Amino acid sequence: MLLSIRDLKIYYHTQGNYLKAVDGVSLEIKEGEVVALVGESGSGKSTVALAIPKLLPRSAAIMGGQIIFQGKNILDLDNDELRHVRGKMVGIVFQEPVSYLNPLMKIGEQIAEALKTHSSNLMSEEAVSAAKSILKKVRVPDVDRTYDCYPHQLSGGMAQRVGIGIAISCEPSLLIADEPTSNLDLTVQAQILHLLKGLMRELNLAILFISHNLGVVSGMADRVVVMYAGRIAEEAPVQALFNNPLHPYSKLLLHASRVTRHGETSEVSGSLPDPTNPPEGCRFIARCPFARAQCRTDPPAAFPDLNSRVYCWLYGEKK
Repeated sequence: MLLSIRDLKIYYHTQGNYLKAVDGVSLEIKEGEVVALVGESGSGKSTVALAIPKLLPRSAAIMGGQIIFQGKNILDLDNDELRHVRGKMVGIVFQEPVSYLNPLMKIGEQIAEALKTHSSNLMSEEAVSAAKSILKKVRVPDVDRTYDCYPHQLSGGMAQRVGIGIAISCEPSLLIADEPTSNLDLTVQAQILHLLKGLMRELNLAILFISHNLGVVSGMADRVVVMYAGRIAEEAPVQALFNNPLHPYSKLLLHASRVTRHGETSEVSGSLPDPTNPPEGCRFIARCPFARAQCRTDPPAAFPDLNSRVYCWLYGEKK
């Protein structure tokens, strides 16, 4: 197993309270596998992603659990070991590439710098050549021109290609893609997803793909993990989830992701519970049309179904 997250708990300290952003999450990713982590904004997806390379903000505290990557617990590594993990073993693609690219450095220099960070023996000429090779790999059309561009001179889609290039520059085993197609038009979204799928096959990459939209991951993922209010609601192979979602929240997400005849998607009605004071039982209870007494008091257990698991008392009654 490439990555195994076990009972992870991450709380944010805010205004004298603890915000339970991630509260007992467990998931696994195999080598070369694409796992999509989906849910609404505030469900804890990005917090899980940032915990893997230990890039959480200072206000976050890991209250429990393990993150086992290639046999080692990330949470036990010192700073030198973490620097080796970041970039070299785990690459990250963020939502807004222009916001994390250095506005004062040329694109090619930023890729070359990432390469030299993890390969001290790399000569400057070799770094330039390797950086241009990476730009070709992420399908940048005019490599020489783009190499000398600054981030503000690139379109959103082209900047995201550069971000992906930096993330894969040292050929990591795991790529974390946090909403990589957000704020891009549909045509560019499709191009970025196609690029990621190609790189996955070419480099044998495992990908943790973060999204709030099930429709985006339909042709991308091998498995889907649905998060709600800091906990997992359901996990299933992608086709099983799309053909027969088991958790009421998964059904609502799937319905919301379907494009209407006007080219629009809908929103899931209602809102997430207060993360500083979540319900004692099922966290979806206020929005669930099937809630009953047990749901108010007991957090739902995991009910396995072939290669799936669902956290729902209603499903447990049907077994």
